[in-house]
Amino acid sequence: MKTLKNILILILIILLFGGLTAFIDYLRINNGKKPIFSISNYNKNTKVENYLGLFHKVHITYSTSVNEPLGDANKISYEALGNNIRLKDGIVNKNEKLTVTTKDAIKCLKSKLVYADKEIKIYKYCLDDIKINSYGKDYGLYNYLKKYKYTNLINKFTLSGVSIDKSSLELIDNKNITNNGLKILKCDINNVNDIYIGPANMTYQDEFCTSKDDDFYFMWEIKDENNYNIKCTKDDPKEVLYEDEINRYEFDCERSSKIYVYTPGVRGKEETNTPIKEALDTNLVNIKDAINRGLKINIINKEKEKAELEKKKQQEAAKQQAENNKK
Repeated sequence: MKTLKNILILILIILLFGGLTAFIDYLRINNGKKPIFSISNYNKNTKVENYLGLFHKVHITYSTSVNEPLGDANKISYEALGNNIRLKDGIVNKNEKLTVTTKDAIKCLKSKLVYADKEIKIYKYCLDDIKINSYGKDYGLYNYLKKYKYTNLINKFTLSGVSIDKSSLELIDNKNITNNGLKILKCDINNVNDIYIGPANMTYQDEFCTSKDDDFYFMWEIKDENNYNIKCTKDDPKEVLYEDEINRYEFDCERSSKIYVYTPGVRGKEETNTPIKEALDTNLVNIKDAINRGLKINIINKEKEKAELEKKKQQEAAKQQAENNKK
């Protein structure tokens, strides 16, 4: 009797453990993460990775590599006790209809960063413009990447080759979604998954995917800790932050002490906060880039200001002359 009781307890523990681990892996898949309570087996030829849990199975068909995020995968399926369980919509977005229109650059000097976050950096090369029509709406490349996952675009292209050192993947347009043809080079090494988008005839060095110390220049942003509920008054002295030959850049009152050039912690580096005035004085950043990245400041054209002051001076002189004539 005691033996039967122990067996029943063991069976109950197995059922609870199997159900709990299946549920946890299901939640992970729905959140774009790989299973952890499963034994995995990856087939390089088919690019299919199978996960086997106690009561569940997960099948992932990758588009390029086992190292890619789940959002890059061509297909993901989840089974529990032999039954297919529906996953959350949007994990793998393959139904989006889009077209890509590009304009080739006259001069191809170097690649240009168009998008960056903590996970990825995307460059364009030898292209002046990239426009994407998605669901009938037009976007510039940057705005499209801000709205949708970059994998939505990458998954429309077909793997055509792998570099000799296996550090990069080459993808091409086999579905004719572009007007001039495109080639995409995707880095596929630890901590570097940069993407380069260029014309179909783009050439590159085989080992071009190397870890670059450029995260600051691509990922810095303006962090303003001022409380904008506190309004400047007309009696407050203006604060001049920066001045060049053409313009003067100033606040209505003192604000620069709480504005920083910020970079997030990424690739093992610590986050940084540099006061905006120091960043400008040391040429760490320039004023135009700071404004483009969110710095709110008044821009005073010095020539126009001078002309307006001169005009006001003349008007006051004319008014004074008119009053004198009346006397």
